[in-house]
Amino acid sequence: MYGQKTMQKHETGRWLQLSAGVLLSKGDRGCRRMDGPQEITDARSGVDLRLATTRPRSDLLAGAIIFAVWLVTRAALACVYSPETAPDSGTYLELARQIGQLDFSDYIGQRTPGYPLLLMAVGSRFTMIWFLQACLSMAASLLLFCTVRGNGGAWGLAIGIALAYLLLFNTLFYEAAVITETLSAFLLVLTSYLFLRAVQRGVTLRSSVGIGLVVAALVLTRPQYIFMVPLLGLMLCCARGRQRITQAVIFLVVASLPIGGWMAFNKQHIGHFSLTSLLGYNLSNHTGAFMEKAADEHALFRDIYLKYRDRKMQQSGSHPMTIFSAKQELRQASGLGEVELSARFQRISVELIARYPELYLWSVAKAWASFWAVPRSEQQEVLNSPAVKRWLDGIGKVEHVLLRLLNVVFLLSSLLMLFCALRLRRSGLGEFVAPAFMATVVLATSVVQALAEYGENPRYFIPSQPLVIAGTALALLAFVHLFRGPGDVRRSVGGDSV
Repeated sequence: MYGQKTMQKHETGRWLQLSAGVLLSKGDRGCRRMDGPQEITDARSGVDLRLATTRPRSDLLAGAIIFAVWLVTRAALACVYSPETAPDSGTYLELARQIGQLDFSDYIGQRTPGYPLLLMAVGSRFTMIWFLQACLSMAASLLLFCTVRGNGGAWGLAIGIALAYLLLFNTLFYEAAVITETLSAFLLVLTSYLFLRAVQRGVTLRSSVGIGLVVAALVLTRPQYIFMVPLLGLMLCCARGRQRITQAVIFLVVASLPIGGWMAFNKQHIGHFSLTSLLGYNLSNHTGAFMEKAADEHALFRDIYLKYRDRKMQQSGSHPMTIFSAKQELRQASGLGEVELSARFQRISVELIARYPELYLWSVAKAWASFWAVPRSEQQEVLNSPAVKRWLDGIGKVEHVLLRLLNVVFLLSSLLMLFCALRLRRSGLGEFVAPAFMATVVLATSVVQALAEYGENPRYFIPSQPLVIAGTALALLAFVHLFRGPGDVRRSVGGDSV
């Protein structure tokens, strides 16, 4: 039992909290109090020891729960579903074949090698791809749990975030699709975990190399994440640790070598030092809205494009992706190949953007807004069981609304964190480090993809979903602690043990 005597006046606040953690031996039935700093030190040691012994057990339990939920849900889905391909799948499968055979005679540079290497590793067998991508989702959930636990979140909050991501329909159904979303999400979560751990413990040679390799893999899977190289390099310069500049340079070198190597490979095979040859096609989804303003020297390309744009407007009411309907006739009329045609539209688009920047920026704004719309998975339309389809469709509608509301909260919390960062600029970000990092990455992603593409922007959001969930939860927790003070609420929602 604990002593009942009134403590001295100077033993208030933190000392009072620590006194509750003092454990007496089993044979000690008497009453005693803490009389000095040594007693306080012993109390702190007792609390730390208890947490050190209970946390590994609770974390192992969380891992077991995540695995059990993953196993049950994926096994149930396998009974009523089968792997699916998407319009983009063919280009990834083709590059996987070319890499496997080391035959690049028909290579046109439309894809980066990250995902094709994964396909090649499983022999492009769709069932194995599904299983491997499901494993990546489970790994991403475990990493989310560890990230939240390591940045102020307690057991309940961390496992809630991990399971929320694991059970999202977009997580479930994109695992069964032969596209890059699942791999990109895993690599993005892994990057966040490694970076935030390095910030906490101090940046070292090992952490710099590890982060650099993972970021390179992410960029070679989804080129839109190329901004991560300079962004993380800058952040590492501001992190704790000796020789921060040196470690940042090491990160930049490690990340840039694979990326630069692939760009050099493209230079050799398609004549362009770039990650892919699709930039011209992608930009045309912006400039297609005002393609009629193209100069007369581009009349052949302009007029054919406008013909197909009018058809698409009549069918769907929007112009993005017109280029993929028009490119066959464009190639026949111009005699250009895929790479040359994309380069020509890149030139046309750059000229139009320079002459009409306001029209381009308006298109970028619409692309940015659509990024947050949250796609509804269409894969559930091919479920083998009509009854299951109806049941999941109802849940999916509710989930879709909740995820859109979550995005609104995320954007508002990101704006509020900006003011908090200005307020805390002298004392440091503290609990806001993790959510601020996640918000920075997601917001930068939304801007970069909007600048380069307009079309399937909601789908490009999918890899960012785990960071939005975790970042929003950690930001709200940090706001509570900032405005109410840690004495008014528990340090971590959900407790520290189970």
